[in-house]
Amino acid sequence: MDGPFSPRDHGNPTLSRSASPSTSTRRRRDARDALAEMNTANECLLFLVSAMFGADTPCERPGGPCPKIGDVITFLRRRFAGEEERMQDVGYPHHAKHVAEHRAVLARLEAMHRHFRCGRYDPKIVLDFLETWAIDHIEHFDKPLGHFLVGADIGDLPDSPVSH
Repeated sequence: MDGPFSPRDHGNPTLSRSASPSTSTRRRRDARDALAEMNTANECLLFLVSAMFGADTPCERPGGPCPKIGDVITFLRRRFAGEEERMQDVGYPHHAKHVAEHRAVLARLEAMHRHFRCGRYDPKIVLDFLETWAIDHIEHFDKPLGHFLVGADIGDLPDSPVSH
């Protein structure tokens, strides 16, 4: 039997053909994984927003705080926490500006959550706001972060979930 785990080279790192990936290879793979995770989260957000506010979905608590807006806030807080931790870990130079953008959209959604009563507002207001914000955020904040994560190797970036 000949191969990377053949008996004659088992345990001998100088003969093994299955060396561990280099630090730069791992870093590129980690960056691509992070970028894929961001793209997936953005696709998920756009799908959720469309399904929750674009469809004729009945209110769960007519007259009370809208649970759909609350759910979007929870989703974004979780998504932002991971993204912000990653930006800090990699020393992203625009970290503070990106975090400020996250805080601003959460503040706007929290205001909507306080003021919009379930069944008494036009869900298109929330849909339009979130779709416009998401597309702008992806273009002006997430894409530059993605370029930074992969070392500005723009030609190898996966496509954004939003195409213009």
